Amino acid sequence: YLGSADWTLDDSKIIYSRNRNESTDDKDLILYDFIANKKITLTDSGNNYSAKFSPDNTIVYCQEVNMSSNIYLMNLDGSNKQLIIPNAGNPVWSPGGKRIAYISSGDLKSPQIFIACSDGRNCKQLTKTYLPCWDSGFPTFGNYNPQWSLDGGKIVYQSDVNDGLPEIYIMNSDGSNQVRLTNTDRRNEDPVISSDGEYIIFSSNRDLSYNFDIFIMGNDGKNQNPLSKYAGDDSFPVIVTK
Repeated sequence: YLGSADWTLDDSKIIYSRNRNESTDDKDLILYDFIANKKITLTDSGNNYSAKFSPDNTIVYCQEVNMSSNIYLMNLDGSNKQLIIPNAGNPVWSPGGKRIAYISSGDLKSPQIFIACSDGRNCKQLTKTYLPCWDSGFPTFGNYNPQWSLDGGKIVYQSDVNDGLPEIYIMNSDGSNQVRLTNTDRRNEDPVISSDGEYIIFSSNRDLSYNFDIFIMGNDGKNQNPLSKYAGDDSFPVIVTK
């Protein structure tokens, strides 16, 4: 496995997950420096993934041990590893690097969106909606995949609390004014906000003539239109900011 790559702001380095060896599914975090043409393995235990660079190149990441995911910080060279948020995952830096949005079950025992300071202090739960799964063998439906607007004032996210299928919502970064933007009987997911904050790009399989396509809509949910229409899947859009 190779995946979950993230770039430094100056485009000089990437970090990604790679299987430790052929006998385990556990992954290590690898830093690749394009200038020095050098790879550095930053972890050597647990299952490590979802690493992200802050603006000052502090690394936040997840480590799973005994089926429990926790959020850690470390320096660019892998030193000073610190557990900052237990029982949590999917960390995403705010644009200024002062806050982290992440997923944790909290008291609801379902995926919910939280934010915290960059060192893990002052945790606050933003979403509190959930839907019990009709199959007791599967987890409860909730809210996940938070993505910040460039000014840090909004968070767009997915929620499957209505019928078990993901729909896209937007809210203020303090959790207020949660608004549903999509409403179809298919999947709407992977939302990201454009650099100017005016548009949301996402993937959807609402058109039965195709698989997944990339869609665009206003930040109020209006004018939802496809940007791609191909027989294959188009998903996981990324906004490139220069």
